[in-house]
Amino acid sequence: MDISARGISMNESGNIEMRVARRSEEIDWSCWESIRDKKNLLTDPSYLKAVEESGVIECEYKYFEFYERGQLICSMFGYVIINDAALFYGETFKKIISAVRRIIPGFLTAKTLEIGTPVSVGITVSISPQVNREQIFSIIELLKRYSRQNQIKAILIRDFREGKTSLESVLSKSGFKCIPNLADSLLKIEWGSFEEYLASLKSRYRQHARMRMRKKETAGIRTALLNSRDGLINAEDYARLFRNVADRSEEYEREFIGEQYHTAMFDNLKDHNYWLQYFKDDELAAFAHFIVYKENMIIQYVGMDYEISREALLYFNSFYDQIKFAIDNGIKSIEAGITTYRTKSELGFSIYPQRMYVWYNNPLLRPFIGLVFKATEHRLDDCHYAFKDNRHQYLWDGRDMYACCDEKTPDQKE
Repeated sequence: MDISARGISMNESGNIEMRVARRSEEIDWSCWESIRDKKNLLTDPSYLKAVEESGVIECEYKYFEFYERGQLICSMFGYVIINDAALFYGETFKKIISAVRRIIPGFLTAKTLEIGTPVSVGITVSISPQVNREQIFSIIELLKRYSRQNQIKAILIRDFREGKTSLESVLSKSGFKCIPNLADSLLKIEWGSFEEYLASLKSRYRQHARMRMRKKETAGIRTALLNSRDGLINAEDYARLFRNVADRSEEYEREFIGEQYHTAMFDNLKDHNYWLQYFKDDELAAFAHFIVYKENMIIQYVGMDYEISREALLYFNSFYDQIKFAIDNGIKSIEAGITTYRTKSELGFSIYPQRMYVWYNNPLLRPFIGLVFKATEHRLDDCHYAFKDNRHQYLWDGRDMYACCDEKTPDQKE
């Protein structure tokens, strides 16, 4: 088939050729598999196809392939979207921006290429181990050239979490600005049973857990866990319950998780999907969707009826049920995303910093580009160590952006 008919554009720099596709059907899945980290869900073409079909956001998806002498050496997944700083600030700042835009149309807006997904946090870049520093520089220059040719003002590459990588070093020397992203939360499974997990908690958090689980039982909540197509039967209710959560969120929600999202996830990932459901008098009161992939659990989205959920403390109980599931099924870690840090820390989750890199096509405005991509600040000083002797956890102090996941937990008192 003719490349132009498949929606693929091409560009070259030295010996490296870049191909850009708009759909997963246009990429070479076997080549992507050959260079990616097999444990990383976000580089699995099946997952990226699910994101593409999920309908969660208005954007243009992009698949980047970089070849040298016919061999794929790097792949990236991302999307093009308009980012508007006014959506992330309070009313006073919005009024100032609006006034400036009467003089400078488009002030603090940017047509942006984000290398990441609108659904999950994490890295969507794969680089062959044989690639050297000079080749990475060429790859980034091709990405910038593509952006200029397509009137894209900014490139955002996210989400880096652990020690600084060679890609980050190249980005820093290629005009990209490193800025903090929202922190991520992670629980490494260290226990042979759920009771062992509870026993390792400090007494007050263990008492909280038992009290919350009793609340759920007293409220007459029925729990179901599905990972077949039957999990889609309540997709309409998932959308309604997710909207309840989104409407109460302090964050600006770019994405909407509707029925199409759940269908796309099942169609492409099949039994990697799980829907944890809570019923009150046969009515769905809350749900959590998570994905199990290569001994890792990735919590995706939750939704709830707040009146029932408060009575039965279902938000907390969803975590206890997921932790128990992980322990019982040999899962090694749970990734729980970028919200409710205090709650997650009291359940034992570590809180890790994340970084992103931004490039802007106008060098005079690059020092200010962080204003457009400012991550809403969360208070991390009210997070707590949940385990005896402060074991098993790392709690970010909100300053150092390069905390390592294997770093020993400091002996820090609450």
